[in-house]
Amino acid sequence: MTKVSILVAVYNGEKFIEKCLRSLVAQTYKNIEIVCVDDGSQDASSSIIESFMAEYPHIKLVKHETNKGVAHARNTGIGACTGDIIGYLDCDDIYAGDTVEKLVAVFDAHEDADCVLYRCVLVDKDGNTTDYNGLSFEALDGKQAFVESLTWNIHGVYAARAELFRQYNYDTSCRHFSDDNTTRLHYLISRKVYQSDAPYFYWSNPNSITNQISVLRMDYLTATQRMKSQLAELKCSEAILQTYEVERLKVLVDCYMFYYKNRRSLSSEDKAYCLSELKTGWESIDTSLIKTNIKKKLGYIPFKGCWSLFRLEEELYFFLKRISGRL
Repeated sequence: MTKVSILVAVYNGEKFIEKCLRSLVAQTYKNIEIVCVDDGSQDASSSIIESFMAEYPHIKLVKHETNKGVAHARNTGIGACTGDIIGYLDCDDIYAGDTVEKLVAVFDAHEDADCVLYRCVLVDKDGNTTDYNGLSFEALDGKQAFVESLTWNIHGVYAARAELFRQYNYDTSCRHFSDDNTTRLHYLISRKVYQSDAPYFYWSNPNSITNQISVLRMDYLTATQRMKSQLAELKCSEAILQTYEVERLKVLVDCYMFYYKNRRSLSSEDKAYCLSELKTGWESIDTSLIKTNIKKKLGYIPFKGCWSLFRLEEELYFFLKRISGRL
């Protein structure tokens, strides 16, 4: 019988972890282990997990003395997993009662399934739910899934055969966003990536980095540069490199928008840091990989070699968006 390891990275999750664990111990599929990694929490997270361990022996707990970030926490957890399949559950999210059962059914039915996507259900602050609006499919080969994930036409909430996680641990090149790189690499090396009807209830956390005014948003630029290097190391086709370079340009513009909208709330040091990271990201864009029709759009003209012109363009672009009510 297929054994499943569910990895739960926890950092100051005392408000959520009980509900998360209750959804796991209630699974209809019983051959599971639950591997929790407390990533240096300063609250009662570990105590709550330990109280569950007293009743449920298939729960493990590993602790970090200091907070290292979700990628490090997941890598620690992978080392403690003994299952044939590894899935994960963020501590503020939950499964339905039959999530693991439905997930395993897809793996068992398809010998070539290396990754299986959950049915990602988005939950807003009021408890309203909507399914992730992406590509509908039964199966894609690894390269197809990889390409679709570059633009998040398919989401990154999935389980995979354990050997994939061990071949490519979570990317720790920066504290935030680099875990997306690992997801994409898992898809790329898969024989097939399948969708399932296994619900994963993904809570839109208002305290996440994407919802905060924090210079950590600039980690997104570092993560995309690391992904670009990994694609080059894997000798991916020029078509893939072109697709990803367009996404990198979009990320650069998105990060500039963050700076434009929030700079009045940032210190002088933080503003200088953001501009430095934006310039580094801009310098790394390979304009030869970007089609001319994209490079001619206002806001996306790279102005290679002239940072001042690119900045002036972004200021104009977002000023126009603001006065038109689109920002």
